[in-house]
Amino acid sequence: MYYVQATLEGRLRQGEIFSQLVQTHVTSDSLFGEEPKIAKRTHPYAVLLTQDCDLEQDWFARQDLKDEGLNKEKKERLLARLLGSVLFAEATTAQDLKDRIDFDKRVVERFEQNKDERYQLLSPAPKEQDLQAEGFPALGLDFKKYFAIPVDEVYLRVQNGEARRRSALQVPYSDHLSDRFFAFQSRIGLDVQHVT
Repeated sequence: MYYVQATLEGRLRQGEIFSQLVQTHVTSDSLFGEEPKIAKRTHPYAVLLTQDCDLEQDWFARQDLKDEGLNKEKKERLLARLLGSVLFAEATTAQDLKDRIDFDKRVVERFEQNKDERYQLLSPAPKEQDLQAEGFPALGLDFKKYFAIPVDEVYLRVQNGEARRRSALQVPYSDHLSDRFFAFQSRIGLDVQHVT
């Protein structure tokens, strides 16, 4: 079993899958204008990549900050544990991603086996493992397609029903995804490739 059903309440989790997650940003053509314009992009699927320990610390700090009787020192310690944003990978159906990379059959084959450093294939989820009781198809991630959203915004969008929590990858699958994503991000480009 790759997934556990997400919860409607409670903290965010590494490897959690969302649908209909809205990302807002200032449009580049209005960036230096008098009134910046905000654009919205709705991601059909997105997978949370931020480390679980950081998400847990952030959640408990947020809960403790609700105590109005906190002294200044304790409040500052709690504020230091808060995350500004969380990192997501865009996700699409595996078939859509395969269609995009179809120009190279070798890459498609490696993608299907999770052997290509840039792409990740996630198995489909049955209804029982999906909070929305719908299930979802196999998903594909391109590690060049990621984005960040402020933590409080994610919680608010879930609370308002705008973003839908679905499932969370279980360990070791969430760790495997994290390891592969950050390995891709930390690769070193060489000026000249080795030749024999």
